[in-house]
Amino acid sequence: MTIGVLEALEEMGLSCPNYVALATFDDLPMAKVFRPHLTSVSQPSYQIGYQGADLLLKRLRGEASDQGPVTILLEPEIKIRESTAAVLARTDPTAQR
Repeated sequence: MTIGVLEALEEMGLSCPNYVALATFDDLPMAKVFRPHLTSVSQPSYQIGYQGADLLLKRLRGEASDQGPVTILLEPEIKIRESTAAVLARTDPTAQR
C-alpha cells in the first residue's frame, strides 16, 4: 500500500514529506531503500514469536493452565525517518532543519 501511496503522490505532483507525511507499519527492510526513507512502526517480531512459542510449549507440557486466550502486550517502536521530517520540523521547534 505504501508503494501505491508514493506512486499516487508522484502522479499528483506532490512530494513526501513536503506536502504529505507518510508513515508505514511493519518496518520492512525496504523501508530504507525508498526516497524519502520511510518512517515506520516496527513490531517486535522476534519477541512475538518467542512469546507465542513459549506459551505453546508451556501448555503442551501442562505448565500453564488452559485458561483460554492470553493477552501479552509488547511495545512497538517508531522509527522516524525522512518521510515525516517536514512535519517534524514544523511541529517541533527543537528539530534540526
